[in-house]
Amino acid sequence: QRQYWKFGLPKSETIGLGDFDKFCRFQKGRFYLLTGQPGSGKSTFADFILARLLYGCGWRSLIYSPEKYPVARHYRELIQTLTARKCDKSTMSEAMLERANNYLNENIIHVISKSLDINEILNTAEQEIEEDHIDMLVVDPFNFIELPQIPGTTDADKITIVLKRIAEFAHEKDIALMLVAHPKKPVFTSGGTPVPLNLYDISGSANFY
Repeated sequence: QRQYWKFGLPKSETIGLGDFDKFCRFQKGRFYLLTGQPGSGKSTFADFILARLLYGCGWRSLIYSPEKYPVARHYRELIQTLTARKCDKSTMSEAMLERANNYLNENIIHVISKSLDINEILNTAEQEIEEDHIDMLVVDPFNFIELPQIPGTTDADKITIVLKRIAEFAHEKDIALMLVAHPKKPVFTSGGTPVPLNLYDISGSANFY
């Protein structure tokens, strides 16, 4: 309390997105959960947040994203987010491509892990954090992570164990950690409109809430 009294609360960052900034700020040492309807752009929005925190705040990031394969394709998407231009020779000069690519190589690191165990993934990430100044880790998506095999426990219990490990890692390493999680089967109104999601709708466990 004395530290807060003397220096105030830790600095939080915004991403320059209008009303969104009024409701959500980003701090190191915190765990962020992102979900949405299938096809609604969860991963794209995670990339957008990552890019804005990099460009606006200098936050360097690690990404564990088995769905984003090959890495070169993911870099293409990130370059388009950073430059607001389509990444092809008709709209982007080779010089701009080179600058954007170098910028990403210096500030974005992809976590390559052969294991899907959360401890192995985080151990690999920890090595990168120790070698480079890293501010954020994005894990996308949660359903690629294997749940621990613990006799006598339910999937909900196993999900709780994994989520606690992720949150503890963010606190221990003082990084922002964003987890992208898919929802369970969407529910529609009688008119065919998707029912808005809440955190209880994430596939696997109400413990996400």
